[in-house]
Amino acid sequence: MARNKYPEETVKLILDVSLKLFMEKGYEKTTIQDIVNDLGMSKGAIYHHFKSKEEIMDAISKRSFEENTYLNEIYKDLTLNGLEKIQKILICNIADANKQINDKLSLSLTKNHRMIAKHLEDTIQHAAPMLTKLIEEGIEDKSITATNPKAASEVIMLLFNFWINPAIFITSKEEFLNKLDFLKDLIDYMGISLINDEFASQCVQYYENIYEKDM
Repeated sequence: MARNKYPEETVKLILDVSLKLFMEKGYEKTTIQDIVNDLGMSKGAIYHHFKSKEEIMDAISKRSFEENTYLNEIYKDLTLNGLEKIQKILICNIADANKQINDKLSLSLTKNHRMIAKHLEDTIQHAAPMLTKLIEEGIEDKSITATNPKAASEVIMLLFNFWINPAIFITSKEEFLNKLDFLKDLIDYMGISLINDEFASQCVQYYENIYEKDM
């Protein structure tokens, strides 16, 4: 394959092929040479855009987040209060096909300490502040009774993205559901009743899609 003269199209090709290979072979077993061979590009063409395989993975994750257009739509929905917005975002997020693909891919990254550290950084620097704004909105409209929005958002995101994540803390389905029940009680106690029946049902489907069958 000749290198595409449009940089944005070249980047898209690299990310598309890399994601395909990561899914087929696993992140750790995929090499830059594998990506080069599949693309038909030179290593130089890839290194012009990405310095390493980890940078490619970072770009894949960022692209997946940016493609979640429902986030802005929910943020701007004036018919929903703060709590309802959080609940709807959680449901849309866990049911999102791109997220499920990335999460299935992340199963091969659990021994990569740099990737886990990057995930932790993104959680605290990007995801938690977004949740803080919605908790503050919920406090203002009285749908939420939490008293420390920043701390609450950081705790919630860490629990969701790490403690309840079966890719990091390997669990059976029964253990996963027990954790979900405990998490519901804990977050309810914090004054944010965000885990409802619909979300719990989506969690079951999510677990089955990621850990019990091939996508």
